[in-house]
Amino acid sequence: REQFHEFAAFFSGTRAKPIVRAMSGQLPVFEVEVQGRPRYTMPDLKNPTRQIPVAPKFFLASAKADAKLPETIDAVARRTLGASYITGQDNPWFARAFVNRMWYALMGESFYDAVDDIGPERTAKAPEVIETLADQWQKGGYDIRWLLRTIMGTEAYQRRVRATTTAAGKTAFASNCPSRLRSDQIVEALSLALGLPEDLVAVPTAALNRAPEGKNKPQNGKKAVESARLASAAAQGKGQGKATRLGGPRAAFNALFGIDPSIPNDDVMGTIPQALFLMNGPMVHNRTQARPGTVLGEILATAPDDRAALNALYLRVLSRQPNAKEVEACTAYMGKVGHRVEVFEDIYWALINSTEFVSRR
Repeated sequence: REQFHEFAAFFSGTRAKPIVRAMSGQLPVFEVEVQGRPRYTMPDLKNPTRQIPVAPKFFLASAKADAKLPETIDAVARRTLGASYITGQDNPWFARAFVNRMWYALMGESFYDAVDDIGPERTAKAPEVIETLADQWQKGGYDIRWLLRTIMGTEAYQRRVRATTTAAGKTAFASNCPSRLRSDQIVEALSLALGLPEDLVAVPTAALNRAPEGKNKPQNGKKAVESARLASAAAQGKGQGKATRLGGPRAAFNALFGIDPSIPNDDVMGTIPQALFLMNGPMVHNRTQARPGTVLGEILATAPDDRAALNALYLRVLSRQPNAKEVEACTAYMGKVGHRVEVFEDIYWALINSTEFVSRR
């Protein structure tokens, strides 16, 4: 508790000053402004009404960090010192924490579980790997590009993705493990797959829910309308309504699809509101129709045959070609239904609602 407040004291004497007024669907832009003389206090544990002055102190002991700071030091110098303590060459844990998170993001598996729980009392998997990577990254001046190139150049990163339920997946770093996409990544995937506007923050959510051309009857009639209403209501219950006003569609997606990044990948589960949003929400429904101006409408109008259209649709949604089994299943479905537009709309919808679409592979 004391260490928390001693570190927080580095950031005292400041406040957020708005500099650009937020327009509709946007977040305000602000700067950090110095406000008076820095003075930080914490409540007395036995008497919360009493405030105890706290001097800034870095929690990793060293001769440099233990030195008492002058009381006259200003807020800017305090923050500068705090940053130097964190990134100093005598602190190995900043580099290890960053490398651990980057490896987790790229590989789906971290050296320390959970990803945000590291330290001298925790045991790392493959400690020689994270220590070597972290030491070299730190000595090189924290070059993030170097770190990314190094990790992506390893055999471990380039191995085939295998689920953690398989023998290879249960062996540490024997394969690249799949993981669920973050909310911002799902937004980007939907934006590309559905042909949404690039600047989603500046677009009202209601505009994204409309079909690009004309009006559209909901799929499956009243059932789809009710499902979409339930998805919207559930999202509002999680704070999506407020997020939509403050940050536009991106904030709304984060309210609905956001997760705690410290939760292990195997414990991340989809929710009913998320499923309803993708299955029957107006944004997905209206933009998976084969209308002029939609992604599918353009694909069907320009593809020379059904196989080419199927390849283009898979590339657009899943960034890969369909495999032999998928081609066989889609071809059989085409023969069964017999209506080209309806078949491709169903395939489009199914790809958007697939586990692969919301997973990193």
